[in-house]
Amino acid sequence: INLDTRRAKKDGTYPVKLRVFYKSKNKRYSTGLYLTKDDFEKSYVITPVLKRHKEINRKLRDLENELIEILENIGDFSFSKFESRVQTKSSENDLFSSFDLYISKLREEKRLSTAISYRSAKISVQRYFNKKTISFEEVDVAFLRKYENYMVSDGRSVSTVGIYLRYIRNLFNIAIKEKLVKSDYYPFGKGQYQIPNTPKTYKALTMEEVKMLLNESVEEGSAESFYRDLWVFSYYGNGINTKDMSLLQYSNIKDNIIFYKRAKTILTNRTAPEGKIPLIEPLQEIIDKWGNDPLVKDNYIFPVLKPKMTDQQILDTMKATNKQIGKFIRKIAIRAGIKTNISMQHARHTFTTVLAQQGVPLAIISQRLTHGNTSTTDKYIGRISNLKDYDISKLLIPN
Repeated sequence: INLDTRRAKKDGTYPVKLRVFYKSKNKRYSTGLYLTKDDFEKSYVITPVLKRHKEINRKLRDLENELIEILENIGDFSFSKFESRVQTKSSENDLFSSFDLYISKLREEKRLSTAISYRSAKISVQRYFNKKTISFEEVDVAFLRKYENYMVSDGRSVSTVGIYLRYIRNLFNIAIKEKLVKSDYYPFGKGQYQIPNTPKTYKALTMEEVKMLLNESVEEGSAESFYRDLWVFSYYGNGINTKDMSLLQYSNIKDNIIFYKRAKTILTNRTAPEGKIPLIEPLQEIIDKWGNDPLVKDNYIFPVLKPKMTDQQILDTMKATNKQIGKFIRKIAIRAGIKTNISMQHARHTFTTVLAQQGVPLAIISQRLTHGNTSTTDKYIGRISNLKDYDISKLLIPN
């Protein structure tokens, strides 16, 4: 804590600042106090003399103790995390403050889409509760059941209800771990509140529908042709999502295999398996057709993203690209006589279903999907496949 004497106010006082040093960086934060040089020097000492200086000393020491407590419980330090803690130090047991802190963490980790989803959940709970703060103790079984009914009556899907309530559960677990709330108040689990299960929705096309989609004519070089090819690339390429596909670079290709890490797991799970896509002929044809110049260093394969885009620009581009893929693939499907309302997600589901129907063990399919845990799928496997990666990928090509 120091006096920032770079610029005085008209009354001759200066702002008292908190200065935080971490590694090679430092930041100043306002304390809301303004003092003269004389008052600061006589107050911020071990034993102040005057009553006025003793009162200022008490305020500074209280602030100092609060900040020390925050730093002792912050875990891995970052400035944004510290700032969020400072902003919410007077309401650490507040669910909304916990939302803000976690959203700040997600943004720092560049998980913008998840951050936006958490923010939507926070707004929803605030709208229902109609107060600025709510303690974790108030979020009991009765509250959660009423909030669920409110969400359903407000027209939200079971899927959205489940997502928002899992966010609240996650924040509850963090608060208990950080000893901000006692575990006795935990309202989730058997015999208490149980989050509604999201009904499984299978978004897979039949092999016949895949043939119809691929065979439907489109104008060469058109946007319709481009966005269909992105969908087809995902179908042949392990059901890779739009963002991971758009981030692919020519440096990802080695020995006719495309290696990649899923963007959603790079920061949250460093041990997540690497994706491996055999570069079968249909995939190579799509790259040859639409790919950027492979001789340009670190060029993205597909002309979707541009170098030096911000995280927000990438997120906005992904949303727009998914929208375009859905728009054009549905147009093509309608012309082909397919009634299914196709989206990008159908590519991944169809990849999985077609291989399963062809007899490829679920453990192998799970590996291709870069799922980290195969214990759920292992129990359904009846035999070990002798099929090699290229043979497996070729099963996806309609006869």
